[in-house]
Amino acid sequence: MDRFTSDPLVRSVASALTFAVSEDYVSLIALAVIQPNFVNIVRTVYMLVAALSVMIVGAIYGEPAAYGASAVVQQRSSQTTEQRIGAVRAKPVSALRSCSK
Repeated sequence: MDRFTSDPLVRSVASALTFAVSEDYVSLIALAVIQPNFVNIVRTVYMLVAALSVMIVGAIYGEPAAYGASAVVQQRSSQTTEQRIGAVRAKPVSALRSCSK
């Protein structure tokens, strides 16, 4: 179980998904028929998508491991089902009613 929640694996998968979504978006833009007047705008969009994906991956790797997605997964897996159910039952009914409004 610990192999699948390791921080480098989560970060690698997240960065691969980020680049895959960026590539899909750019390929959809490339399919559009663009008039010659707007070619510069399309090139600008390509650069903005590339910059955004690099910034997202930088944020993924810049985040400390203690606050990353793998830390949340490890914390959830360390709790038993009974502890999770007990935490839900421990909330007062008034708190649950205020959430539903």
